[in-house]
Amino acid sequence: VKKLSYAASAEQDPKRLMFKESERIKNSLLSFCAISVREPFLMEQLSLFTDKRITIRCDPTFSLGKDVYESIMPAPSIRKHVLYYEMTMSPSGERVARKIARQKGLSLVIIQGG
Repeated sequence: VKKLSYAASAEQDPKRLMFKESERIKNSLLSFCAISVREPFLMEQLSLFTDKRITIRCDPTFSLGKDVYESIMPAPSIRKHVLYYEMTMSPSGERVARKIARQKGLSLVIIQGG
């Protein structure tokens, strides 16, 4: 059975985990025939444990067509707005988004991901 990793993702700083789990990671990577990740830092970290080529791919949800999203989303109640998609908790990121929304006279919509 062939295994592959498509657009795997990790926390912002996996170095501690990598150090603690290095032998397990190295052994696990041996079983994959193809590896792709979302973040350059993850590609760099995993490259320490394998000679296999690791590529960077976008989040698979961004591969969906507009029609898929339109079929599942409700009609927007706010027309013009600033959208802040928060991958990790970032008070400074939210402050910047609020400032931009205020400067442009728009509503702020926050979506918490990750």
